[in-house]
Parts: sequence; structure tokens; C-alpha cells
Amino acid sequence: LTQWRALAGHIPVHDLLDHIYSEGHVLARFRAAFPSHLQARVNANLTRLLELALEMDSGRYPSLMRFIDWLNELRQQQHDAPDEPVSSGEMDRVRLMTIHAAKGLEAAVVFLVDAARTPPARNAYSVLCDWPVEQPRPTCLLLNPVQQQRDMLSDKLLQQQQQDELREETNLLYVALTRSCQLLYISGCLPQKGKQLSWYGDIASQYELDPLSLDTPHVLETSNSPPTTLPPQPQAKQIQEVIVDPQLSQPLRLAPIYREIAPSRQLALQQATGAVGDEDGRLHGVLIHRMLELLSNEENLDPQAITGQLGLQIEAAEVENCWHEAQQLRQHPAMQAFFDPTNFIQAFNEVPILYRQEGATVHGVIDRLLLTETEVLVIDYKTHRSAKPDNLTLLAEPYFEQLDYYRRGVQQLWPSLPVRALLLFTACAGIVELPVEFPD
Repeated sequence: LTQWRALAGHIPVHDLLDHIYSEGHVLARFRAAFPSHLQARVNANLTRLLELALEMDSGRYPSLMRFIDWLNELRQQQHDAPDEPVSSGEMDRVRLMTIHAAKGLEAAVVFLVDAARTPPARNAYSVLCDWPVEQPRPTCLLLNPVQQQRDMLSDKLLQQQQQDELREETNLLYVALTRSCQLLYISGCLPQKGKQLSWYGDIASQYELDPLSLDTPHVLETSNSPPTTLPPQPQAKQIQEVIVDPQLSQPLRLAPIYREIAPSRQLALQQATGAVGDEDGRLHGVLIHRMLELLSNEENLDPQAITGQLGLQIEAAEVENCWHEAQQLRQHPAMQAFFDPTNFIQAFNEVPILYRQEGATVHGVIDRLLLTETEVLVIDYKTHRSAKPDNLTLLAEPYFEQLDYYRRGVQQLWPSLPVRALLLFTACAGIVELPVEFPD
């Protein structure tokens, strides 16, 4: 994000979006996040955004705000576009539209549906704005405080705003009620919460009807005569009760379309066994991971500078403990095979991996990856303070499934070499290898 922000004011918008699409793998990530029947539409929409950036001023100027304003103008033009005229051959049809879109139109029969809809809840933060129509700028603009903190000005502006909203709502209701030439049907559903029935309740009260007791349709004559109920409908034939399979009421279990391989994070959530879950040691683990990454390339390091690079606030004693643990592991005789450059052809740290597995996109980061002439080693560091030679198997088992995802992904990169996946416990320099026969 920092790099893209730095480019925003220096290169054309199309070039900026092209950077973001390429470096962020935008098209691939969006396709992975949507079901297959929507992927083509999503891809077309994202591609169209690039085309729009090229169409504005031929994509020559680095004005991101101008591009955003232009998109808003296009959106507004679509909202303000008049409805297409109805030809004489298309009169026998039902037209669905908002009340705003119906302004100026009439029809023989109009259905005003969802008239009892409860107004949506206000946002947590709203703005009190007094902007007279004839003025070029607002005379007052402030955040709406909570009721206990309102002053006289806020109360006055709030009352004025509520009156304006009520006026707009009344005007909209007038438009809705005057679109019909012959018949107007008004319907609504009881809200799940509260008893406010919005327009439906207002209209019913004008005819002295109890909206909560309207179990059967009522016909209201235009002559303001008392309401009459429709004649009773003939009883339908009794339908035999259908036995529904109980399994149909159970929630569907869908495979995730995106799987984040983060064994440490997932284990903290699962707490699969009582022996794992070193949540208090999160910063401890972050620091040791970074130290081991740097020690694999350089010997002389300042441990206090590492915490500064990571932006962490850790006591000096804890930093020294982490540094001692990382140094001990790096110099341990059993660890030389993983850190001595003479033992492998290539070594990689913090390797991101992304691949498809059984319809899901798998993503994760491998702590250390070693390539030798005969095999590939996947190493995942574990920084449990409680790790000891006699409890490593218990600590390791909950991580096997995630470690297997690492192994499967790396196997696709080097299909001709066997891939071994290891858990390296830094506190005791212990190794636990993922079994080759680990179940799929």
C-alpha cells in the first residue's frame, strides 16, 4: 500500500491500477473468492475498470481524485437516466420500479408493496448540515452528538433535519399514491421488531382501521364510504401434510473457497489440546522468527535494532532471551544441516505459497525452504516455551494438517523430488517430521 500510495500522484491512473492488478494478483484473487458461475462477470467488471481508467483523458494524467469524480459522474448519469418509453406493443406487462423512478408516470393498476417497512437504523455517526438551497456552502456542519451532549444549536438543527426528512417522506408518499388511474393495492408485512408500520399504518389510520387486524384484504372506495371486506373465498381442498426430511433444516456445510494456512493462528483459535496454545508468547514467536531469518544470512546483528525494525515494544531482557534462544538453535550441532550453506543448493526464508486444492485457494507462508540435490525440506518454526523432548509429539500433532498443505504446495513446484515437512521447536532444538502416510 505504501508503494502504491507513493505512485498515485506520479503516474497515470491506468498505470497505477495496472501495478495494483499485477502485484496484488487482483484478478486471480477475485476469481478465487467467487463461485464459478460468477467468475466471468467479476473478471469483466475488473477489466472494465481498467478500460475506464484508459478512457479518461486517454489515461495520460496522474489524477486519482479526478478519476474518482468521473466515476461518480458516470454513476449519477445512470441514476438520472429517464425510463425507456413503453411502446404500444408492450403494455401487457408488469413494470418494477422505485417510487422515484415512477415520478410523472401513471398506470391503470399500481401495487405499492413493502409499505410497512421499518426505516433503517441510523448510522453510528451522522452529520447535522444546514445548507440553504440558494447558498454556495453550508452555514453549519457538525457531527450529531449523543442526546446527553447536545446543545441548543444541535437540537435546533436536528429538529430542522427531521422536519425536512418528514417533508421529503410525505412528498414521496404523495407520488406513490397518485400513480394509479383505477386501482391501487397497498401491502406490507409486520416487522420483526417493534410496531411501526410506516406508510401502511399511516394510510390505515386515516380510514380508522387497525392495521394489525387486517387479516383479510379491505377495499376502500374513493367516495370515502366505510370499508368493506372482500367476499369470502371458497375453501381450498385440504392438502395432505408433507413430511420434510429433518436434514433439510440443517445448515449446509460448504467447503471454504479460501484457506489461509496459519498453523499458529488457527491453533490459538482451536485450542485442540490443553497442552498447546502459547498465546502470551506471540511477540516472542514473531521476534524469534525474524531473528532466525536474519541469522541465516548474517552473523553480526544487533538484537535491539531488530525490534525497532518490527515496531515492537519488548523489554530488553526478553529481547536478550530471544536472541540467546535463536543463537543457540543456530549453533546447535543437530541444526547445522538446516543452516549450513554447504548442505543445500538453495535456501529461502518467509516463502509465500498460493495454489488451488479441491476447489479452494490455499495460501500461506513457509518459514524456511531448503532445496538439495535429492529432496526439498519444508521447515516451520515453533516457539513454544514449554517444548521439551518428551512432549514434542503432543505439541506437533495439531499442526500436521496445516503442515501437509505446505508439503502439497511445494510438491507441485518440484514434482520430481520428495518433499519432507518438518516442525522445528526452537526452545529445545527438537524436530518432528510430518509422517509420509499422513491421511489425505
